[in-house]
This record gives sequence, structure tokens and C-alpha cells, in this order.
Amino acid sequence: MMKKIFFWLFLIPLCFYNMHLFAVEKSAFNEASNDSILNTVSVSKLLESRDYLFVENGKNYFHVLLRNGFLTGPFQNNEFVYKDYSSQVPEEINVEFQALIPTKMGSDTYLLYPGGGMLFKFNESVGAIKRIDRSFAHRNQYSGYFFSHNKNLYLLGGYGFWETKSLLTKFNFSSGQWDYIPTTGQAPEGIDRGAFLIKDDKLYAAGFVSRNSNNQKENREDNLYVLSLPTSTSIGETVASDAFNWEKKGVLNPLLLNAPITALNKDWIYKDNLLVNIVDDPNLYLIDPIENIIKTIPNDLLLYKSGGKSIMKNSEIISTVRNSATGSVSMAYFDINGIENNPNISEEYLYRSSDNFYDFLIFGAILLVSIIIFLWVFFSYSNKNYVLIDNEIIHAKGNLKLSEIETRLIALFINKKSLANSKIMSLFTEKSKTKDYAVKRKNRTLTNLNKRFSELYGTSLLYNQKSKTDSRQTNYLLNEKINLKRN
Repeated sequence: MMKKIFFWLFLIPLCFYNMHLFAVEKSAFNEASNDSILNTVSVSKLLESRDYLFVENGKNYFHVLLRNGFLTGPFQNNEFVYKDYSSQVPEEINVEFQALIPTKMGSDTYLLYPGGGMLFKFNESVGAIKRIDRSFAHRNQYSGYFFSHNKNLYLLGGYGFWETKSLLTKFNFSSGQWDYIPTTGQAPEGIDRGAFLIKDDKLYAAGFVSRNSNNQKENREDNLYVLSLPTSTSIGETVASDAFNWEKKGVLNPLLLNAPITALNKDWIYKDNLLVNIVDDPNLYLIDPIENIIKTIPNDLLLYKSGGKSIMKNSEIISTVRNSATGSVSMAYFDINGIENNPNISEEYLYRSSDNFYDFLIFGAILLVSIIIFLWVFFSYSNKNYVLIDNEIIHAKGNLKLSEIETRLIALFINKKSLANSKIMSLFTEKSKTKDYAVKRKNRTLTNLNKRFSELYGTSLLYNQKSKTDSRQTNYLLNEKINLKRN
């Protein structure tokens, strides 16, 4: 009995809640008859599900694709015009509109089925969504980058069948199939999610991950990659010799490397550069890969709190904001005009190229060699310097105590590198002693001093040689590696 009571207590409020949602949706669509004008409140009711998609048009307005029709606007007082599709939406669109991947080419918007394969075109002049491919749902390139270039549609990378790919496919409008485009160069292992920019016939790719089929572990790609695209000419598309060639530019700035990779990150094209908003980060990042610059722009727009897919028109970003208390969804406009003039902008490098790395190695090698040469010169000079202070020789390797006679002997070599034997003998001659005594005393003193000097400093202090002018005379020379000074 108690179980039945609890069951009805749970079921009845749930029924009333579902009836309320149905009533909201029904009242919103009742207001949305063909060419009717809807105000902000009515538009918000239509956006309470995820079954809508913002797409651009060629004017200052945009469209909101819905299941049964589409909105165009906003006009004065933020009003939209609701239009029915001229034909029924293809039944193959069996996913929420948010799951479709849009790209603009000319006046038409192309919608790619998630995972690739099926392709649809929204023609705003006709007011209809038509399927244009003869393919099938590939389910092989989820989170791939769908883009247009020179009147062609491409799909790059993506995840499917338990691994990521870096393959490039192009839609063949004649056959309705997707053709594989071979690439060359330093292709990444796989591209899942990420941020992309096409500029000057180059596709820049960064901030993506790859996963292999073995362990499904996400491997974050640290580098910026560039894919050369065919160049555009007045007569169409020219495939240059370097077209579809990959190049690894270098390691990204830690500002991007440390950012979480998630579908909640947003990016737009702003003045031909990439504007990035990272989840839970109030800053905006303006990226110019050609100049190798990333600018951090502080702002109070709270863009990171918006949800779902968004678009940029002129200098406004259009997204949605969900009220956490009521669950209602409203359209939000974020004016970013002039954000690049913020005085608090900080500017850093976007990536460190291999050239920078080699320059750093060369600079480091030059600096290291310079330090070694400096130290060698310094220590060579220091090793030569011996200072006589009182009765002690001072040197970097240690101090040598001297006797009184040794101090007087060393002092004789302060100003002269070579002394005659007679000059040195004058230190040892005594009137009451014989000459033989003086000679033995001199030899014993010189031998003992040289021995102690050599043991401490690893080199001899003095050595003798015959005089070049008189072979009968002996001269004592100070070691040429020694620079003797008195303090």
C-alpha cells in the first residue's frame, strides 16, 4: 500500500511537469505561424529544447533553424519573423539540430550529419532544407572540422570506430559522394575537436587530441599544425605543388597547452583572426598565427557562461543563456566591438618553432663556450697570480708560510724575473762564516722552498741556468707561469 502511495506521489507531479512543457511548446508554436512576428518571450520558448541551430545569412541578420520552420532576425525591438519551410525537413535529420555541423558557402548553408556522410543544404531564398548527397551516415568523423574553401566542402579529421583520424575528404557535387584527398608532410596522428582558422590559403589547427584503438587514451597535441590549401584565382581553384601539405610549426604557448580541451570551448573568426573563449575562463584570446601572436583580452562579457552553439555577426556573438533557477532559455548578444583596444591586453608568442629551438641551442652553445673561455682565462690568470704578504705567499690554491730568509729571497723576484747567483748569495753570506757554508745554506733553502712550493701549487718556483754571456756564471729565474706581486 505504501509503495503505491509513493508511486502516485512521484508520478502525479511528473505528469503535471510534462504537461506544462507540452503546453509551453504548443503555445510557442501556435504563435509561430508563417510570416508571423515573434517577440523575445516567444522566441525563448522555442529555444527551450536543443532542437534549433543558429546559422548565418548574407545580411546583418541570422537564422534560427527549427524542426518545422525557421526564424529570421532580429529586427526592431529584437523581434523575429517566423517562416515555414517550403518543404518538409528530410527525415534523415533524426538528431537534434544542435548536433548538425554548419558551414557557409556563398548564400547557402550546408549542414553535415554528425560523423560525416549525409549532407544537407539550407537555401534561405527557397526556405527549405534539402539533402544533397548520395552517401550514408559514415559515423567515422565525429568532431571533425567541416569547412568550405574556394567553393568546395571539406571534412578534416574526426573520431570514429575507436580511433581518431587526420584524413581529409572533399564533397563531390557531381557524384554526391565524399572523395579522399591524400595529404603530405608532417600530418598529426589524429584530430579530435580543436580550434581552426583558414587564412591566406592556409588552415591552422591547434588544441586537439588524438586517440588510438588500443587503449583509447587521449593524447593531447602540443603543436600548431598548418595545412596548405589550393589557392584561389579569377578562373577558379589552382592546386599548387605544396597544396594539402602538412607542416608542424612548433609547440604552443602554455596559455593554450594548459587549457582544458572540451566541447564547451568556443571560437569565432574576428577580423580574420581566431577569437577563443575557454570554459570557466572569463578572458578572450585573440590568435594571429601568421604574426605568431596570442593576445589575452580581459573582459566582463561572461561569454563562458553561455551555452550551445553560437555564431558571430559583425561584432556581436549570438548564443543562449539558460536560467539555472527556472530552466528557461533566452537569446544573448555579446558585443565585442573594440575589445582589441583594451589597455590591459597582454601579448605573447603563439608557438615556439623548431627554428627558435635551434636558435636557442646555438645561442646556448655560444653562451656556454663563452663562459668556458671566460672561466679558463680567469682561472689561468688567477693561477698565475701569487701575492707576497708579510711572510706568506697567498694564492687561490692555498697559502705558503715562509721563513725570514725565504721572504727576503722571494722579495728579490718581485720586480725581476732573473737574478744572478751573486745577488742571491748576498742573502746567505756572513762575515764569520765561510763561503762554502753560505753556498750550502743557499742550496738547502732553495731546494726546500721549491719542494714545498711544488707540493702546494703543482709547479716549481725557481730554476737555474748558465748565463748566456758568461758560462761561468749561474742565474736563477722565476717560473714564467708565475706572476709574483707584493701587497
